[in-house]
Amino acid sequence: MKLRTVMLREEEKYRGIVRISKSVGIQPREYVLISGKMKTAARVWTKSGDEKLIWLDEVTAENAGIEIGDYVEVEKFEPAIAKRVVLIGEELSEHTWIPRIIAKSEEHLIKLVLKGRVLSVGEVVAVRGVSTDIPVFYEVLETDPSGFVVMSDNTEVRLCKR
Repeated sequence: MKLRTVMLREEEKYRGIVRISKSVGIQPREYVLISGKMKTAARVWTKSGDEKLIWLDEVTAENAGIEIGDYVEVEKFEPAIAKRVVLIGEELSEHTWIPRIIAKSEEHLIKLVLKGRVLSVGEVVAVRGVSTDIPVFYEVLETDPSGFVVMSDNTEVRLCKR
């Protein structure tokens, strides 16, 4: 189905989610493939209304190769569970505060924050720190299996620092 893109509210950005009007028939927590000039994917939250709209952030728009206000094709799909993910970016712990009892390493912290997110090689993923609103950006260098994958508790995460 074809939906017009609208910007997410500030507090909902950088979570790897999109909002879609309930009338479209896609349920919360399902995953959608978003096709613009490129393809990306996200987890769905719904919003009341009859509009044929999809609310997303600028990172998701960039990954889809579109501008906010453009139309995209949207379809439900089920991503594979990631066995391994390699990311490149800054240390998240420089932008957030998490006690070492919760996350024993930088990779563990990233896994906690990205759990349930869809990732694909070449895409940018943004994370908003737990104790700050500053987004931290990572590029996905590698996934196993290839294609769109979702981060789980059992995913091995490797972080390459810029």
